[in-house]
Amino acid sequence: MRRTGKPIITALPISGGYKLDGFVPWITGYGIFSEFIVAAILPNRGSVFGIIPFRETKQSTGGMIKFSQPAKLAAMTSTNTVSSNISGYCLPVEQVIFTKTAGWINDNDKSNILSASFLATGCAIAGLNIIAASSQQKSLTFITDSFVFLHQELANCRAAIRKAQKNSQTEFSEKMHLRSWAIELANRISHAAVIVSGGAANYSHHNAQRIYREALVFTVTGQTTAIMAATLKRLVMKEVRE
Repeated sequence: MRRTGKPIITALPISGGYKLDGFVPWITGYGIFSEFIVAAILPNRGSVFGIIPFRETKQSTGGMIKFSQPAKLAAMTSTNTVSSNISGYCLPVEQVIFTKTAGWINDNDKSNILSASFLATGCAIAGLNIIAASSQQKSLTFITDSFVFLHQELANCRAAIRKAQKNSQTEFSEKMHLRSWAIELANRISHAAVIVSGGAANYSHHNAQRIYREALVFTVTGQTTAIMAATLKRLVMKEVRE
């Protein structure tokens, strides 16, 4: 929905519904769910959302839905994420959830920009738990000091996000600052969890390894061009952090 240029999946209004054509790059839950929601771009640049089968499908009219093998992901592999090629599939109007006008997702992104921040801060909490456990096991002052510092920064970040969500007058630039802070902080804390775990963190089954990889996922979850820019700016800025 956020892509510019030629849409990767389109919907053409037809009698009794829409004809879908294109490629869906990311669908989670193959073999778990029987249906999924597809979103396609209309000729007027609006969009339609509908429910279609989450299985190989061939319609009598010639429409087809095909799926790839589950992707080999760095994290969250149990979600069975696949892609799909859709060719001439007829989406009946009874399976349409709703339609949206052109540009709706841009307005939606602006109003919900902080929603995904708690995925990143939740990941950061998991990283802090590892640091806290390591502090108790190793009794090293510098680990304890690092935990206290990061714990406080995370508390400040979460409090600031909650405050911004409650204030309808919060500027867009401030929301971007908070979202990028949450992302960068989750990555720093998960990296710290790897550091205090030592060489054992290199095992794929180690909790620090898992959290470190999940921080990667939450870095790009719901990413827009504006969030990408803000995150990169956060990584290269020189001033003292909060």
